[in-house]
Order: sequence, then structure tokens, then C-alpha cells
Amino acid sequence: EVRCIVLPPQVGSQYDVKLPDALPSHPALQGLKPLGWIHTQQRESPHLSPVDVQAHAALVARSADAAAATEGSAAAGGAASGAGAPQAWSPDEAVVATCSFTLASVTLTAHRVTSKGLDWARGEGGGAIAAAAAAAAASGAGPGIKGFKTDFYDKAQITLTDAIRGFFLVPDEGSWNYFFQGVKF
Repeated sequence: EVRCIVLPPQVGSQYDVKLPDALPSHPALQGLKPLGWIHTQQRESPHLSPVDVQAHAALVARSADAAAATEGSAAAGGAASGAGAPQAWSPDEAVVATCSFTLASVTLTAHRVTSKGLDWARGEGGGAIAAAAAAAAASGAGPGIKGFKTDFYDKAQITLTDAIRGFFLVPDEGSWNYFFQGVKF
């Protein structure tokens, strides 16, 4: 059950998404477990993109690092962990949810990145994605990522209900999602 959707500042394109280095931390998040992240996009795709697999692997790694740092600080006599401190994402449970804004509809899809996908993203995938994204941006074509396979993720189930018992957590200053603003120069 989703209790809170956290919307950190983000900038993205059809090829990538950039999120802050620091994971969200707030007292309202105390006791909640991170379930994954949502990527908004203009087109529905039957597959999870290599860029999303790499971004997911980076978020899983960052969450483990942040949780370890929080635990280390608490063990050294610092602030107690749990007061809104980030929890590590479970690679077996965290999902990438894509929200596609297609003509006259919205499509939600969820994928769970497999251990093979996480290993690929941490290894050869990172360099391959950066090179392919740069080439795609220069040529206007979609990125072709070397070594990427569709068995790097599995579809995950989403159950929607009309009963909402949660809240949104957004930054209190500045813009947090540039998707709805269109192109600005």
C-alpha cells in the first residue's frame, strides 16, 4: 500500500532522468518503506528502458549508502536513525513505475529490476548508457544500448483502488517536476 508519494526535484528527457544526490529525508517518512520511483514519459513502451534500469540501480545503491551512513552516525552517538532518515531500498521489492501520458489516457506500468539487471547497470551499463545517450542526443535517434537484455527486469503487479489513505511530500521551494512546463529556452 502506498502511503506517501515523495516528489523530489527532477529533470528528465526521453533518454534520462536526473534526481538529487541526497535521498528524501523528512519526519513524515518515519516508519515508511521506500517502494520505488515513478518515471513520467510521453509514450508507452512495452519494455523498461536501459536508462531506467541504470537509474534504478543507482538509486538502490544510493539508498544503501545513505542507510549505512545514518546507522554509522547513530552508532557513533549522532542523531538517532528513524527520525525520517532514509531507509535502504530492497532490490527485490523496489519497482520502477512508468506513467505514460498517451493521447487521451494515462498508462501505469511497474517493473522490478532483476539482480542481472542491477549487475549490468553497475558494470558495463553505466558507460554504455552515457555514450549512447550522448550519441542519441546529437543525432536525434533513440539510444541503442550495448549489452542490454529484456531479462534484466520483470513486470510487477499494480493494483489501483479508489480508497486513498496517503499524502504527497513535495519541496516547499522551487519547481519539482518540469514535465508539465513544456520546452523553455
